[in-house]
Amino acid sequence: MCRFYKEELAGETLNYIHNRARCATPSSSSSSSSSDSATEESLPRELVYGTLRDVAEEASANAKRISDIMRSAKERGGGEGAKAEEAWNVFKDGYV
Repeated sequence: MCRFYKEELAGETLNYIHNRARCATPSSSSSSSSSDSATEESLPRELVYGTLRDVAEEASANAKRISDIMRSAKERGGGEGAKAEEAWNVFKDGYV
């Protein structure tokens, strides 16, 4: 999310959020041209920021789901589950 913010400030549009927003928008032409104008077409800000919100919500829900699975594994299996949960928490705290 922070990287998207930096890219947005720099005017970059060739990134995951813009690509996903483009996929959610019906194309006005069926041309499969790979020209720069086709890949950098302007998208409505509401669509781009709505896509960012969707991605953030999905990431949060997935992190919670993984945490629940790790906690359950720890409760069921002891040592290995505890190691897996600890590894997940270290990753999550540093990445998510």
